[in-house]
Amino acid sequence: RLSQLAFSSHRFTLQRSVIRFSSQQQLPILTLFTKEDCQLCDEALEELGSRLNQVQLKEVDICLPENEHWFDKYRYEIPVFYLNKTFLCKNRIDLQLFDERLSEIKSESN
Repeated sequence: RLSQLAFSSHRFTLQRSVIRFSSQQQLPILTLFTKEDCQLCDEALEELGSRLNQVQLKEVDICLPENEHWFDKYRYEIPVFYLNKTFLCKNRIDLQLFDERLSEIKSESN
């Protein structure tokens, strides 16, 4: 439990640093549809690792009342990822697809 708390704290710190960094640049937005105590979501973020420095991470808690639509759509599918408001993958992070889409977004913006 202590290691989970430490990771959750790291996740929050990482998210804050990613958002702070991204406010200085126009980074793609990686949206993670998640819920509290989602181990698969934590594992996906861990797999993304330093790739998170290339995006602005936005977490959407599907259990909040205002996110009922997302709960109905994804309650059995999380983690679900969107990159710049376009569906990317669900159940696990597909790193190859993430890298390809991020590369496309970067080349479109140049």
